[in-house]
Amino acid sequence: MTASSRVLKLALAFAFAAPAVAFGAGASAISDPTPVIVDVDSFYLWRTATGGTMRVEWAFPLNATVAHLAVTGRTVKASMPGLTVEYADIELPAPSCAKDEDVLDFTLTFNDGTVKKASLGLVRGRSDAGGATTPTPCLASAASPEWRRTAKRFVMPIPAGAETVTVSGETVDTGLGGGAGWLALGSFSTGTAVPVSADDASCELLVQGGGMSLIFK
Repeated sequence: MTASSRVLKLALAFAFAAPAVAFGAGASAISDPTPVIVDVDSFYLWRTATGGTMRVEWAFPLNATVAHLAVTGRTVKASMPGLTVEYADIELPAPSCAKDEDVLDFTLTFNDGTVKKASLGLVRGRSDAGGATTPTPCLASAASPEWRRTAKRFVMPIPAGAETVTVSGETVDTGLGGGAGWLALGSFSTGTAVPVSADDASCELLVQGGGMSLIFK
């Protein structure tokens, strides 16, 4: 037997024996299984804000020591300059109806010139700081005309993988990069028909006084 074949034989023997030894020695230290989501672009919750107090956290770039956090939405406006810690607490209102829903743009600017951006949908159905959830209407039939009625301003869910989103024939940059998220639209005049589409899925919405929730399937 050559030296190389002996080395290979020993390597294979160790490869098969090591898992058995490790399992036997550490079986009592194995924790209960915990689900870990790694494909964050497929889940709306990764881009959904809660009402109440929300903590935003970050890590400073290598040469940065000060951060400026700006939050911008239809009604939420916050500017927090001179931050030397790696977090900030923001008070967000819990939307009570469709017209209160919003998409918040977060811009984090560091004193080394680095800029980071993210957007979160502030929508109904998420828990606020007190643990209560805001009401969300449930429509049993997708054929109901309520599915195609919207308020003058509304938030539309964007499905994961959507490459082209159009509103009234105009292509809209969602800023999501193909991830699932939210898009704020309006204000539209009452009685306006608003055609919207995400790739091959399309729908025409009629602007009225009430609210709606639109889901592409």
